[in-house]
Amino acid sequence: MQLTHNRDYQRVYAARACVSKGPLRISAAPREEAAAPTRFGLSVPGRVGTNVKRNRIKRRIREAFRLNREKMPGGFDFVIGVHPHEEKAVEEYASLLLAAAEALAAKGGKKNGK
Repeated sequence: MQLTHNRDYQRVYAARACVSKGPLRISAAPREEAAAPTRFGLSVPGRVGTNVKRNRIKRRIREAFRLNREKMPGGFDFVIGVHPHEEKAVEEYASLLLAAAEALAAKGGKKNGK
């Protein structure tokens, strides 16, 4: 499930809980209903590359999230920001996402581990 509204992105950014793993910067905010499904949004700026490259990266990250949805901690909204990098395989994005999600869940979605 994807974040679709600006207010959702702003709520996640306002929580100020984030982790960087490789070229990905994952921000998280706990959802009001703890049993709610995990949602995510993507932020891929133009400096990452051409439209073709950005769209290919977005497709791979979406697929990595889809394949590992059941392994992700529940009750969170994630926003995945992408820094310029050479494209990776779906499996590499999946391992980065899982590592970041586990780190954020361990923090409890709190600001920078505090």
